[in-house]
Amino acid sequence: FQTLRFGFDLSIGVGVVDTTAPVTTASLSGTQGQNGWYISPVQVNLLAQDEANGTGATSTEYSLDGGLNWISYSSPFTLSDDGTYTILYGSKDNAGNSEAAKSLEVKIDKTSPDTLIDSAPPTSTGSTSATFAFHSTEANSAFECRLDLGAWTACTSCRPPNWPPPSCTC
Repeated sequence: FQTLRFGFDLSIGVGVVDTTAPVTTASLSGTQGQNGWYISPVQVNLLAQDEANGTGATSTEYSLDGGLNWISYSSPFTLSDDGTYTILYGSKDNAGNSEAAKSLEVKIDKTSPDTLIDSAPPTSTGSTSATFAFHSTEANSAFECRLDLGAWTACTSCRPPNWPPPSCTC
């Protein structure tokens, strides 16, 4: 009678399953004007990060046309033309988890409006006040007025609800 002995090592690996989509953040660089508008071209940078035990972000895409066409993101891009842009963006990781599209609005207005004088007092007058009527070449413009070397003050009456033209009197 013989006894046979068999030996083997059994290793079973238990890994962490990645079920969480990466998170993409957007950062903008440009010269900011007022009320959320940029007055220069704007560079857009997208950064995708997966969770600590995740499989790693594999791709990032963005759209400038409401999601009709998606562009593979590989480096920062620049928005140059005046206007309002809605950027949709998101990322996917190596496990196939896709981030829900995020949305970011970018407003660019590099063109300064012109102010046109519609009527003004005589060039030389002894009056301590003056009446001007004027309008802007651009909707939603704000105006400031000053007499001689006085302080600039907002002409709040320059923005009637109906465009065109916004005219006011200082």
